[in-house]
Amino acid sequence: MRGADSQGWTSVGAFPKETGSQHAGARSHGSGDRGASPPTRTPRIPPTIHQMLGLFEPDWRRPRHGPIDPLRLDFPGLSADARAAMRSWQVLNPRHAYRLWDAADVEALVAAHYPALLPAWRALPHAVERADLGRYLVVHRHGGVYADADVAALQPMDEVLRPGDALVAAWENVIPLGEVAEREFGRHAQLLQWWFAAEAGHPALAALAARVAAAANVTFYANPRRDTIERSGPGPFTDEVLRAAVAAPRGGAAVGAPTVTVLPQVAAGFQWTDGARSLLPRSSLHLFTGSWKEKPVKDGPVKEGEELWNVQRSEGEGQAGGSEQQPGELPTPAKPLYEADYVPPGVTPLLPTTCLEEPRFVVLHHGLGLGVPGDQVDAGLALMRFGALGPGGDVSTPSRTLRAFFEACERHQRARTGARDAAPATLVDVGAGYGMLALAAAARGYRVRAFEAAPHAAQALHASIAHNGFQGRVTLVEGVLRPNPAEEPASGAPTRGDAPLVCLSPRGEAAAHGYAGEGGGFQADDARNGTRAALQGCPAGQPRAAVHRAPSALGGLGTDLAGLRLNAWSWGGRLAQELAPALARAGLPPVLLELPGGPRDVPPGQESAALALAALYRAGYVHARHWGDACRARWDAERAALLDGLLGGGNLDGTEARGCALTEPELGVLASLSWHQNATEVYLVTGVA
Repeated sequence: MRGADSQGWTSVGAFPKETGSQHAGARSHGSGDRGASPPTRTPRIPPTIHQMLGLFEPDWRRPRHGPIDPLRLDFPGLSADARAAMRSWQVLNPRHAYRLWDAADVEALVAAHYPALLPAWRALPHAVERADLGRYLVVHRHGGVYADADVAALQPMDEVLRPGDALVAAWENVIPLGEVAEREFGRHAQLLQWWFAAEAGHPALAALAARVAAAANVTFYANPRRDTIERSGPGPFTDEVLRAAVAAPRGGAAVGAPTVTVLPQVAAGFQWTDGARSLLPRSSLHLFTGSWKEKPVKDGPVKEGEELWNVQRSEGEGQAGGSEQQPGELPTPAKPLYEADYVPPGVTPLLPTTCLEEPRFVVLHHGLGLGVPGDQVDAGLALMRFGALGPGGDVSTPSRTLRAFFEACERHQRARTGARDAAPATLVDVGAGYGMLALAAAARGYRVRAFEAAPHAAQALHASIAHNGFQGRVTLVEGVLRPNPAEEPASGAPTRGDAPLVCLSPRGEAAAHGYAGEGGGFQADDARNGTRAALQGCPAGQPRAAVHRAPSALGGLGTDLAGLRLNAWSWGGRLAQELAPALARAGLPPVLLELPGGPRDVPPGQESAALALAALYRAGYVHARHWGDACRARWDAERAALLDGLLGGGNLDGTEARGCALTEPELGVLASLSWHQNATEVYLVTGVA
């Protein structure tokens, strides 16, 4: 069943042009002259924390208490945990003003600055919906950071928000479409709105508030919780924020454009048990002590004639009366608009996540199970959770493998040019996927030549390049990169231009899981893989990719090459061996290899990592470091040997996060290890120790 037209939500002309003026109703605390020095660049989001109390009281229209002291937080019934959570915002943000709003303050704000929304404000069926609309209007009017009363601050907002940020939100969850209704969510990929920040007057908040007002009398679902989520909560919040994010790309945006930053879950307080994934400080923690789902409030719309916090009524509004509709009231709710299992579609096919690398950039990607798999991880899910997807499926934040690779590239450039700030160099990224490495390199100023075979991944990467304004830095070549063949393709093989085509087929169980199964991905079936027949034509619906031959497709490996990443899976080892002489002539730039499992039981057509590394060592490379299951196996074996007194030391310097060192004489150690052949091991090979 289709919903209301999106253009209809913004039909309420309720938003004044002037924004940011002080509203006297809210109690304020704090000043701008305390704490750390303000940033040198004036932030677009003002240093103000907004929180609310009292909008969930059963009799919320008639307060039983006086004004709330923002320092003492002496609100009746406020738990010690919630009081501590609210105080944390003041303690960690001494430079910020702190403003506490109750229902009287919000009601006065609506009446004074958004009078056209007053009838809708009164007609909203539940107090939680007025709290939703209230937070949107408060931040739209004044700008700043909003946080629910049961959200604790864990990090100063000056460390979370950037001066150029205009609106900052974060992902709450991404779940399979079939579970959205059962788990009472609003969207397959949903933003949270218990914490967000924005500049005053951001158009996404204006569109959102107008949409909530227009839906005040619409019944979306028979389920009251999903009905509220769709009327005023995460449903419309997600739609309008994502719509604004796509409408205002970061790259090439005019100064002051209403851009949107969507942070991953980990930045907003979500945490997982893997220590490698918890390096990033969390901004906040939601205690869920006041969950409106678990503690429903029996309330209703405000009827004409009821006491409304002693706010003077606008002229022409109706008086107290019976059941007859009064002027200014909205019609009686109708039957549910949606069936119980209906999930409104997203407003954009690609989801924007701001990656937590420096400098920051945005990756546009698909949702859970709908896009590109990484190594044993759904790439879209990893980006939404961690804001990272480094080589080998590395989801540490920031990515340890990316950091090591870029540090090696910078050392190589300094050694080659003798200058700390050399001219922009070139990186080659083979098997770019959603472009985490390519985009990170472009953000650092590199020129990038990226190769990607999967059509949907290439489409998303094209969109990310444009969104970030990297068109002049990243060249995307769609297709697979292969070594020069020992034999020519079969006669009559299809071509795209001068390049032969191969069929792309899902690996393992990926097809049954939307290319999101463990080890899922694409492999190229061509004559070298013993499937010559595939070159004669692909099954219906099966994508094709052009074959580009190395090294000619790389455009020549000159001395400006700062680094090469090979994520070619089946052919990565062969490519490394074939490119080794050209890499030596280019000055031994760092090489990042992502190769499948151990040297034993290597699948047909795949070359041993040891052979690839040996070829690079013969070309002049002197040092390698690796991450993955093989490194962990080495750590386990060496620790056990040390405990037995068999070794006096080892070559596993540093910590596991730094990877395991692997010199040329130690290549044989790989043959003594056994690990899952479908897991990816990441090798960083450099020309200097």
